[in-house]
Amino acid sequence: MMTNAMSELLHAADVAATRNDRWLFIAVLMVLGIVVFFAVRWLINKHEALMTEHRGDQQQYTTSLLNITADVNKTNRDLAVVLERNTSALKDTAEELRQSRDSRR
Repeated sequence: MMTNAMSELLHAADVAATRNDRWLFIAVLMVLGIVVFFAVRWLINKHEALMTEHRGDQQQYTTSLLNITADVNKTNRDLAVVLERNTSALKDTAEELRQSRDSRR
């Protein structure tokens, strides 16, 4: 149906173009309108496809970012434990050194 209507419109534009320059101008505007219509329609479809793809990529990015954040938080907790143990060990070592120094005197 769409092809038939378009064919009829193009035929009408062709007939109008044979009359005089004014009708030729109108025919060119009609053909240009058809081309612009289909170009805009194609661009809208492409835009919708890109938006759909973007939503999927955004969800995947969010999931990856959450996983990375969870790994960083776990690593920070582990480092805090290690730092606390090292601090305790250094205090013990400093105390032993102090006792050793005091016992030599």
